Amino acid sequence: MLILLILCSLVVHSHTATELLQNADFEQDISGHWHCNGCTVTKSSTHYHGNYSAMVTHRKANWAGLQQTLSVTGGKTYVYRGYIKVLNTLSGHMYHTMDLMARMSVNGSL
Repeated sequence: MLILLILCSLVVHSHTATELLQNADFEQDISGHWHCNGCTVTKSSTHYHGNYSAMVTHRKANWAGLQQTLSVTGGKTYVYRGYIKVLNTLSGHMYHTMDLMARMSVNGSL
């Protein structure tokens, strides 16, 4: 499946939202903050906001996709938003399931 990530956002849920992801709208060089784990990522001019998005191709497994490492604080609520455009659909499927995976560590231990 070929997907296009249009815009991502991870913010601390509070009265004044603070963006935690670096280059969340993919306007800067993607390789600076984003890592494509088990896939290939390129910049695309298809966009929801701004001028660019990230196009993920050549996924080697269902879990393969973009990742970014960041620090969060326990006890706070975080909100993630993203716009995803599926560029090709699987034959015979009316919909696709997308998952957001998070791996957490405390003081460097998983």
